[in-house]
Amino acid sequence: MQMFGDTRMNKYLFVPAGVRRLVSLSAGVQPDGTSKADDHLDWSYKCAKSVIRKLRDSRHSAKDLENVLKLGAAQETECICVARSLDGRVQVGDEKGPPHFMYCRLFRWPDLKTYHELRALNCCPNAFHLKKEHVCINPYHYTLVTPTGFAALPPVIISRNAQGDVDSRQLAEFNSTAAMGLAMDETEIPENQSTDYSGDMAGSCFSPTGSAVTSGYATSIPPETPPPGYHPDEDLKSPISVTGSTASVYAGSAGPGSPFGSGGSVASFPQGGPRSAASSTDGFRSSPLPYTPRAVDSDETTSIHYQDSPHWCEIRYYEMAQRVGHIFAATIPSITVNGFTQDTAKDMFTLGLCTNPNRTTDAENVRRHIKRGVRLTYIGGEVFAECISDSPIFIQSASSNARYKWNKTTVCKVPPGCHLKIFNNEEFAAALRDAVSKGVQSVHELLRLVNIRISFIKGWGVVYSRKKATQCPCWIEIQLTGPLQWLDKVMVKMSALPPGSSRT
Repeated sequence: MQMFGDTRMNKYLFVPAGVRRLVSLSAGVQPDGTSKADDHLDWSYKCAKSVIRKLRDSRHSAKDLENVLKLGAAQETECICVARSLDGRVQVGDEKGPPHFMYCRLFRWPDLKTYHELRALNCCPNAFHLKKEHVCINPYHYTLVTPTGFAALPPVIISRNAQGDVDSRQLAEFNSTAAMGLAMDETEIPENQSTDYSGDMAGSCFSPTGSAVTSGYATSIPPETPPPGYHPDEDLKSPISVTGSTASVYAGSAGPGSPFGSGGSVASFPQGGPRSAASSTDGFRSSPLPYTPRAVDSDETTSIHYQDSPHWCEIRYYEMAQRVGHIFAATIPSITVNGFTQDTAKDMFTLGLCTNPNRTTDAENVRRHIKRGVRLTYIGGEVFAECISDSPIFIQSASSNARYKWNKTTVCKVPPGCHLKIFNNEEFAAALRDAVSKGVQSVHELLRLVNIRISFIKGWGVVYSRKKATQCPCWIEIQLTGPLQWLDKVMVKMSALPPGSSRT
C-alpha cells in the first residue's frame, strides 16, 4: 500500500486493518499514516491496539468508535464504553493512565500532559469520574480545562475595624522569607506527623500502601491489592486510622464539581471523632463558605484583588539545608521536576544538572533514584502533585492538611502513580478573608499555606530519624507566587493603615 511506502513504515505492514484505520483517525498522525515523530507513531499504534482489546469485552465495537471519530463534534454521539479495570487504568507501552486520558490523547489532544486537563461534559452518563463499571472513552464527551478556567476570586475587603499594627520587623521578615524560601520556620514546627496515602481510581479502600520504607529508602513490595491509582479530589473524606501521632490514610473518592465527580467513603476516627470544618487545627476551613459581600462604607474599606502571576510558582532545590542550583519559575500549567541531566526546558526542572561540591553520599544515592520525579499541575485554580517516579515522594502541604483535617504539620507519603491536591485558590481566598477579620498576625500566619515541601525517596516526621525537611538529602520547596503576592499586598495595606479595635 502507498500508505506504507516509507521505509520506516515497513514495521507496520502486518498491523491489522482496524488498528490502521484508528491510527489514521488519530490526532498528530497524517492521513497517509506517517508522523513527524517516530516515537509518537509507535505510541499511537500501541494505543490503538489497546483500545481495540478493551472494546472486545464491551458492548461497543471498534466500528462504533470509528463512526464517532468521523462525526467528531459535529453532532451528538453516544458513549463508547470499556470495562473499568481493577485500578482504573490502562497500560499503553510503558505508560499507565486513565482510559479516557489515554484515548483523548490519541484521538483529540496529542499534547495532553495530565488527566487534570480533562473534564467530562454534563451529557455523558458514563464519565470516568462517575466510577461506574463501564467508562466512556468517547473523546468528544470530554473537554479541556483551561489553565485560567476558574471563577474570579472575590477581593479581600480591608476595613478599619479589621486592621492592626504590623511590626516593621515582622513585615521585613515576611518579605525576606518570601524572597528566599524556607518559609516554614522549623523551630516553630512541633513534631511532623507522617501520613501514608494510597488512592484508588475505583474508590476502593486499601490497607497496605504497596510500598514501604526500610532504613529510610523506599522499597517496592508487591501489593496484595491492585496497584494504587490517583488521589481523589477536594471533598475527600479519607478513612483515617490514627495511632499516636502517625496517621495512615487510604483511598477515598471525589467530590462534586471536581474533574473526578462524586463518590462515597467511610471514615474512622479513634481519637475523639472527626473535627468539624470550623474546628480545624489551624483555623483554615476544609471547604470555603459561600462569600457574601457586606454593605460597608466605601470610605472605610480597601479592596485588594487577586492577580495571577506570569509564573505561577517558583521552585527551589535543596540538599539538606543547602539550596542548590537556580530558582525555577514555572510559566506553563504542567511541569515536571526530575532527576535527569538534559537541559532544563520550560516544562521541566532537571535536578541532575544541579552541582554541589559539598554533596553527601546520601544525596548521591537519592538523586540516582529520583528519575521521572514529580509532575506539578496548576489548572482551574488548583495545584496537584503527582508522583511519576518509581519511588514515593513525601509532601508537606498546610493547605492539604487543613482540607483533610490532618495535623497542620503532617507529611503525606504519596506512592508512585498517585497524586495529591496541594492547593486550592478558593480555599485560600476564604482563609485570607477570615484572617483579615482577625488581624495582621493571622494574615502573616497564612504564609505557610503558599509554601509546599516535597522530599524525594526519603521522608521525615515522627516515624523517621529525620524530623525536619532540612534533614532530607534531596527536596524541593514550591512557592505559589500569585497567592504570595496577594498576601504581600494585604500585609502592606494593613500595615499602612491605623490600627483597629479587632487587633489580635
